[in-house]
Amino acid sequence: MLVGIFAAIMVMQAGTAGPPLSPAPHDPVVQRTDDGMVLGTIGAVDANELEEAKLAATKASTSEVRNLATALVKDHGRSLQTGARLAKQFHIARLLPADSAMARAHVVEMVQLNTLTGAAFDKAFVEYTLADHTAVIVKIKATLLAAAKRPQVKAFVRALLPELAAHQQSEAKWLAAHP
Repeated sequence: MLVGIFAAIMVMQAGTAGPPLSPAPHDPVVQRTDDGMVLGTIGAVDANELEEAKLAATKASTSEVRNLATALVKDHGRSLQTGARLAKQFHIARLLPADSAMARAHVVEMVQLNTLTGAAFDKAFVEYTLADHTAVIVKIKATLLAAAKRPQVKAFVRALLPELAAHQQSEAKWLAAHP
């Protein structure tokens, strides 16, 4: 019976569907390149930092940590948008990092952060972001800068270093003040 009702609905809708749509022009071919690996890695870092910082913006117990989280949301959000714009401009597929160590570490961090509250949350959040920023700075210097081929992608990656270093310094300073 349901099959009959479904068939009747399909027949009724067929007459009201309108003329067939003309095929849309195809998007340009997206290239898989070293720049795609660079933009994908940076994008993954940005997405991870955004998730943690958005959680901290609402869960942190002090305004100091909430302000740090707000700055991370702003800066990593801007970086994510810039990377997406570059990928679109040059028709680059942003490729996720081949190793999943970063993804696994992020899952562990998020599980831990979701279980903590108060000062323990604040300290864990700042420790995690400091470790994450330290690791991405090392990765940028060791592999990503050399892998970036287009001058615009290389400039984007270079421009991230001072911002990441500033975050790293703020996090280290906060941890030193809250042993």
